[in-house]
Amino acid sequence: MNPFGQLLHVVTTQPSNLSLLHQQFQYFIETNEDPKRSLNYQLSHSKDSFRELLTVTLLHIQEPVLLCKILKILKIVTRKQINRIHNDIAYLIEVIVNIFSTFQSEMSQRTDIACEGSNIILNICYEKENVVYVVNNQNCLPYLVSFLEIQDSKLQIAATGALQSIVCVDCPVG
Repeated sequence: MNPFGQLLHVVTTQPSNLSLLHQQFQYFIETNEDPKRSLNYQLSHSKDSFRELLTVTLLHIQEPVLLCKILKILKIVTRKQINRIHNDIAYLIEVIVNIFSTFQSEMSQRTDIACEGSNIILNICYEKENVVYVVNNQNCLPYLVSFLEIQDSKLQIAATGALQSIVCVDCPVG
C-alpha cells in the first residue's frame, strides 16, 4: 500500500482518535516532505484521493495544530500532477477558504495555516483548469491578497507564489 493509502486507512477507521492522527500525520510529513526522499512523490502515477482527508479536516477545523498537519499533507500530495488533475479541486478550495475564514480573526498568529493553504493553492494552479476554480471562488483571491499585508515573510512568499501561479498560468517559460 502506498504511504497515502496507509494514512487514509487510519483517517477512515479512526477519525476521532486525535493522538493517533497526530502521530500518523507527523510520520507522513517527516517521510514525504522532501520530494527527493518521498516515496509518495516517487509513486507519481499513483493517485491519492484526498476527499476523506478533507472530511476529517472539517471535523477537526478547531484544532489548529492538527489542521496545519493536514494542510502540510495536502501540500505534499498536490505536488503530484495526477492529484491535481483527478481530484475534486473545487471542494479542496472550498475547504481551504473555509479554514481561512475560521481563522480570519487570528490569521496573524496562525500564519502557518495561511502559509500551508497558500502553498496548496500554488500547487493546484500548476494545472490551468484549476485556476478557474480558484478565481470562481469569491473569497480565495481576497484572502491571498490580504496575506501580503501580514508581517511574516514565509506567508508573504507563499501568498505571492500562489498569486503568481494564478496570474501566470499562460505565461511562457524562459
